[in-house]
Amino acid sequence: MVVTRSSIARIERERRDRYTYAPRSQPLITDTIGYKYIDSYLEYDCLLTAEELHRLSEHKYSAVDISWLDELCMKYFWEWIVKFYPLWKRDFQKDDVEWNILYLIFAFELVFRKDICHYGSKEKKGNGKQARRTGAASPLGELFDHGCDSISQVFVTLNAAYAMRLGDVKCGTFFVVVIAVCLFYCAHWSTYCTGQLRFSKFDVTEAQMTIILLLLVTAILGPHVWSIGIVGYQLRHLLLFGTFFAAIYQCSSYLTVIFTGGVGRNGSTVAGTSVIFPVCPLLASVVPFCMIYSKSHGTVFDESITLFVLCFGAVSAKATNRLIVAHMSRSELVLWDWIYLGPIILMLNHSPTSIHIMSQQIHCAFIIQKKQRRCRMLTKAGQKYCGEHAIYEEQNQERIQCPNDPKHTVFRRKLFQHLQRCNSRLLQEKWIVKNINAVEADTITTRRNDRKPTEEDIKKLINKLNMCYTYIRDEVQKQQLQSPDIESHLKKFSDVSKSKRKHLVQQSSIIGHLQSVMVLKNEPSNCIFELGAGKAQLSYWLTKIVPSAGFLLIDRSGSRNKFDNRALQEVSSICAVSKHFCGSATDAGIKCISNGVKSGLAFKGFALAPCCHHKLRDNEYCGHDFLKKWNMSSHSDFAVLRLIASWAVCGITKVQGGNNSESNYTLSVDQNTVRNGNIETENKADIGGRLFDTANNSECLLCDDAGSLFVPWSPQWKEEMGRRAKVVLEIGRARYLTQFGFSTRVIEYVPREISPENLLILGVKH
Repeated sequence: MVVTRSSIARIERERRDRYTYAPRSQPLITDTIGYKYIDSYLEYDCLLTAEELHRLSEHKYSAVDISWLDELCMKYFWEWIVKFYPLWKRDFQKDDVEWNILYLIFAFELVFRKDICHYGSKEKKGNGKQARRTGAASPLGELFDHGCDSISQVFVTLNAAYAMRLGDVKCGTFFVVVIAVCLFYCAHWSTYCTGQLRFSKFDVTEAQMTIILLLLVTAILGPHVWSIGIVGYQLRHLLLFGTFFAAIYQCSSYLTVIFTGGVGRNGSTVAGTSVIFPVCPLLASVVPFCMIYSKSHGTVFDESITLFVLCFGAVSAKATNRLIVAHMSRSELVLWDWIYLGPIILMLNHSPTSIHIMSQQIHCAFIIQKKQRRCRMLTKAGQKYCGEHAIYEEQNQERIQCPNDPKHTVFRRKLFQHLQRCNSRLLQEKWIVKNINAVEADTITTRRNDRKPTEEDIKKLINKLNMCYTYIRDEVQKQQLQSPDIESHLKKFSDVSKSKRKHLVQQSSIIGHLQSVMVLKNEPSNCIFELGAGKAQLSYWLTKIVPSAGFLLIDRSGSRNKFDNRALQEVSSICAVSKHFCGSATDAGIKCISNGVKSGLAFKGFALAPCCHHKLRDNEYCGHDFLKKWNMSSHSDFAVLRLIASWAVCGITKVQGGNNSESNYTLSVDQNTVRNGNIETENKADIGGRLFDTANNSECLLCDDAGSLFVPWSPQWKEEMGRRAKVVLEIGRARYLTQFGFSTRVIEYVPREISPENLLILGVKH
């Protein structure tokens, strides 16, 4: 309850007189002591003082209505309706049969969501006009009317949310209820400041008619009508946007009235207090519930949104009722209410403390059959599966499999938006031809094709690999070129992160090599297409160098730009580029180039930077003709090559070798003393004879280009063997591309410190 400044001392004095403890000769009863404090609380919090009751009895209803619909028709409608009420019927009686029917209608409305929920609101309008017509209007009637509205508007808003199925929209139901509560409170806040209930052009009448129309449409067409897509959004989303902007407009008009229309001294409220203070009860109602809803780790509030909203509505209704009483009794608004205690405590319980002990974190229970292990993603508190595997939850109703591709899942409420941009939808487009770039269609499979080589297989292949590498190593050139545009960018932004700098250095060298063979032409007839574009950063820099050229970006996750074959036929020069095209994707890209050449496309050159050789598929690899010459084309030999190639990038030297002096297996020797992997005998004594006992067998010592000698099976030896395997595999691809009229080279386009995947296949048309 509220208390004015002038009556505080008197009230406290009366309380002391009333609740003075009894003399010691008179025994005290515990219940009497408890009742004393209960009575004290009830008097202070729930009962009006005599002065407040007197001012309440003097209150006169005052309203200024400029509502668009009221001015247009509703005012005349209610004046016409009220004439049918007999003058002897001063007011509707609460025991009338029609009210019982009305309660029944509301009960059915809450269950079946029909379109008649505002009948009670209309009755109250007629009720108020009839009371003023017969002179029976009273402050208690207005107090009861507005007090009931403060809670009934929550039910009305819930009906609208049910009709549009806003429960499927994250925060949708809670969002519209918060807006309704805030607008209703602000309307009475402005009344507390001005002494008049002022209606704007779009106010409660328009809102009621909008909701009635919404429920009518739902009753006739069904709730699915609000999921119809319009300009990429569902209709209900557009209505939510409209509601938000209308609320912003309405709140701004209320705030204008609040800060400029105070009728008290110096623009204060009707009680002579600050116009700012009424914001505190509003914040005490809204902020805790917003924090509780957003910070909860579980889904209890989403699953029980109606109960949650009703609790929120009860708290906000109490705050609004306090404001209504303060306005009608022209008394100071008491800011604190014990009803705020529960939400505040619950808010503190849901504070953003998401710190978990690692041992307490629960991993997803889904078993990945292909890898025979559990999913390593973490789950939310109280859930068994991660977000991607949430469809397997027993109580799951939110997440479903994508209709286009069951390999991924999507929230049910976001299905419409997902289908608009789902990458799997591209499979239905006319320019998508399945397996067009497959080397052999029967090898396109998701089965695990790795054959784990035995130790004997590895030993047999090492000799073949060293012989082949010795023959072809002079074909691999070390040449790092630069693009002036990227280099100037790196100088300008010298503080760029190490990771970004590495990517930019690689892109600079790739573009530099393309410029060196004159395949980048800044002409509209030139087309550059990037295979495995990813984030398309390489093409981004190419557009700065050849802005007039056309661009086609291709990625397995969806085409970035849509060109058909006719568009490619209209250009006279085509250049293909790729950076870190993973595994057999490089072979598919090579097949794409060969198919283009066979189709008559004017390919002028290409630059392909492969990676992830351990993901190669035997039957899709393009360079088997080259491997056959060195007797390494069998399935077992190819599996060994894949394994050895992984040694170059798996970080084995960092894990096992590193800077530990005990595990450093390198010796520095003169490059001239090394011949085909063997060591000349005259240097054995100088270097250490015990290391050369195996120099002339299959486990031979290796010497890298810097003159470092590696002991067999040491981490450094394995890494060098892995690099040689990568070179052999890329030479095989380069030889395959020469069949289509290209002059090819394999280049180490950046140092290994920048990227261990530093090989580039550069080709230019003869």
